[in-house]
Amino acid sequence: MRSVGWCLAIWLAIGLSSASAIDKGRRPLTRPAGPVCPMPIPCDPTAPTPPLAPSTPTTSPPVADAPSVSSFQEALASAGEAGSQPSSSYHPGFFGDLIGGITVQSIGFIDSPIVYTDDGYVVNVAQASAIKVAESDSPRPIDRVYYLYNFYGNIDPTIDPQSAVLSLMHLHRHVIGFEKTLWKGRASVGMRIPFLGFAGDPVYQTRFVGDLTVLTKVMLVENPETRSLFSIGFVISAPTGSTPAFLQSGYIPPAIRQRARRNYPTYLQPWAGYIYNFSPRLFLHGIHAAVISSLRQEPSFITNDVGVGWWVYKNSSSDLIQGIIPTVEIHINTPVSQRGMPTQIGEVRMRDSVNLTSGCYVRTPRSLFGGAVSVPLAFGPHTIEAVASYTLRF
Repeated sequence: MRSVGWCLAIWLAIGLSSASAIDKGRRPLTRPAGPVCPMPIPCDPTAPTPPLAPSTPTTSPPVADAPSVSSFQEALASAGEAGSQPSSSYHPGFFGDLIGGITVQSIGFIDSPIVYTDDGYVVNVAQASAIKVAESDSPRPIDRVYYLYNFYGNIDPTIDPQSAVLSLMHLHRHVIGFEKTLWKGRASVGMRIPFLGFAGDPVYQTRFVGDLTVLTKVMLVENPETRSLFSIGFVISAPTGSTPAFLQSGYIPPAIRQRARRNYPTYLQPWAGYIYNFSPRLFLHGIHAAVISSLRQEPSFITNDVGVGWWVYKNSSSDLIQGIIPTVEIHINTPVSQRGMPTQIGEVRMRDSVNLTSGCYVRTPRSLFGGAVSVPLAFGPHTIEAVASYTLRF
């Protein structure tokens, strides 16, 4: 009985200390089943096992409901930042097509040993300066620098075959540009400047700088799953280029030389564009714009550019070639003023033109190489166009 009393006293002390621990927020020690007695004091194995103190349940603080996000906000938030856009979202842009309208220029030419002058059709310098937004561009904002080369071949300057037949001329256009994204890839601003050169007969050979163009774009919405998007933008082309002395040669006596005539308009160009992905490999893209001239003497016109691309090879994890993308583009240019053909020196006119461009892009992890051929389906000052482009993403 005495040993049982000792056991009860010790058990009571342990219970009080456990209750005190619970009061202080500490979980009591878990005791094994059966009577617990300190050693070496013997205890009665027939004594009842005291009940275990219940554990204090642990409760987590309530989690606040996450604020609801609209589908429009999700689309904006899904835009890739700068050059880190997912490779699946990076589609090539348009090759382009525009050579613009034509004017009439007094041309000197040689029928050895006699030097003649005659009036001929000449490409309008202001419109040929890569002012159209679809020249090597895309509706998607991208961090990049790029180079675009256009060769417009077999431009016939002859006005009256009965008077004189002038040699065919060619136009070489080299464009250097850049684009920088803003707002985590949802917008961008860029610039491009062209360098032009006429070639063909020796009297045509000359080089000069074209007009500077500033481009902006804003991606309004993008589907986070398909990467389809809709964007808008605004383009300004300023008359910063030089007045070329093309069609003037050292062979032409100074007494009959004439400087080329050109106007210096500012072009304002609001536009809207889209990319629609039918599948991970097939996509449709388009740009529609209005090109508005600040001078009445220069044509204003509407442009509609639509293209289809197909990834015949796609491997985003490759360190060499990540994609091969053939594309087909249709370009429609519709003048709304100064329509038709010019009839006098210095007059600028533009006719409806439709050009079909077919080419292919090869994509590497940071570069895009492209080549294409374009032919006019309706009127065009040229009969053939060759295009080459290179884009470096950063």
